[in-house]
Amino acid sequence: MFDAQSIALASVVVFLAGAIRGYAGFGFAAIAITGLNLQWPPQTSVPLIILLDLIGTLGLLRSACASFSRSAASPLFVGAAFGLPIGLVILIVLPEAWLRILIGLAVLVLTLLLIRKTTSGTSSLAPVKRMRGFAFGCLSGLATTAASLGGLPVVYYFLSSGLSANVQRATLVIYLVSLEVISLILLALNGLITAALLTPFLVLLVPTLIGVLFGQTLFQRIQPKSFFPVAIPVLCLMSVGSVLSGVYRSL
Repeated sequence: MFDAQSIALASVVVFLAGAIRGYAGFGFAAIAITGLNLQWPPQTSVPLIILLDLIGTLGLLRSACASFSRSAASPLFVGAAFGLPIGLVILIVLPEAWLRILIGLAVLVLTLLLIRKTTSGTSSLAPVKRMRGFAFGCLSGLATTAASLGGLPVVYYFLSSGLSANVQRATLVIYLVSLEVISLILLALNGLITAALLTPFLVLLVPTLIGVLFGQTLFQRIQPKSFFPVAIPVLCLMSVGSVLSGVYRSL
């Protein structure tokens, strides 16, 4: 499964995903999962991507601590505690082809919601609400263990927070790192992290780190008001590819 051609293609995917992650603070998992699912089963891609995302994001923690919003993140953490085990069950039980389709559709729907939110002109007017944060945290936890997509629901949630782009990015980084550590523990306890993942993990770690470093350097030089014009087109393209791959494999 991990032949030279598939590893080369995966390296390009994780570099692109890492660059967007380093620049915007989100998007790595959504881009990587839809790209890697074109050739590997989600039960392999999900733990591999969470491992890569975690290592690639550790370098962003130091700068994120200064702008982290505890009040915005706390209801997300509480909700995620309920969603994480549900997502794990989905990952284990659902067949490979259907999981590919589900992941692709989830990315596409969430991306379209992000587009709608960013074009509505009301994203900065609504305050953060704890129950709403709990609901999105639950969805984020479910999406993390089922498809490594925990960042997208939280991005949508933050669009209604009124927080600055810098605070959103910092809070996303710390929240997602915490979520991924817990997810890896759950995946390991259920036998989804094996020695077979070591080689692709080590090989893909290099382009991932290079991509994150490139994106972070770009962010330090060019800090935009919004990250979505960068990430959304890529998310749309990758999600459609994942759906088509799942449909093809289910036939």
